[in-house]
Amino acid sequence: FIKYDAGRGLMRKQIRIFIFKVIFACVLFTGLYITPVYAAEVVSYHNLTTDSAMEYDDVAVKYQYNNTDVTMSDIGILGESGSAMAPMADLFVQTLNVECEFCLSDSSVLLKDGSNQVKIMPGDTNANVNGVSVTMSEAPVLLKNQLNQLLYYVPSRFIASNLGFDYEWKKELSTVFISREYTIRYTSDFTGQPITL
Repeated sequence: FIKYDAGRGLMRKQIRIFIFKVIFACVLFTGLYITPVYAAEVVSYHNLTTDSAMEYDDVAVKYQYNNTDVTMSDIGILGESGSAMAPMADLFVQTLNVECEFCLSDSSVLLKDGSNQVKIMPGDTNANVNGVSVTMSEAPVLLKNQLNQLLYYVPSRFIASNLGFDYEWKKELSTVFISREYTIRYTSDFTGQPITL
């Protein structure tokens, strides 16, 4: 409340103080309810294959396997050609249970699932699929992340499809959907005939 005072100078001063307090209270009150806008988080890597720096922001590729989110220690990325690239160990070894043989001499990797085999090498777009040379749209790369961890990134569509998995990329969701149908054969105890599911 403002008290009336015969001196106009004092009254004007009190009005200015009152207005300042109201504005300050409004700014403080609304500031509590405004969600801050943060800059996009930039993820940096060092490409050991090409000895160059790489940065990504807001391009994380997510993965689902049989309708369940895949938990990865690092993000999925888009390669130079636009292909989705995934950390091989997180997606293929730990989630899809693909057998993996790593060769120290040339950093090549042999991925095996059932009768399907894919052999790849960092920086090389040529792969060996079941004994046949095939060209990939994106070469695998060895990366070092901000924690100095070594990561082997591979083109996920190429590897998954050639190992027999169903693969679907939904760009609007930045999500890769991987699935697999299993065929089970057994013999009925009642008829003695084989049944396929």
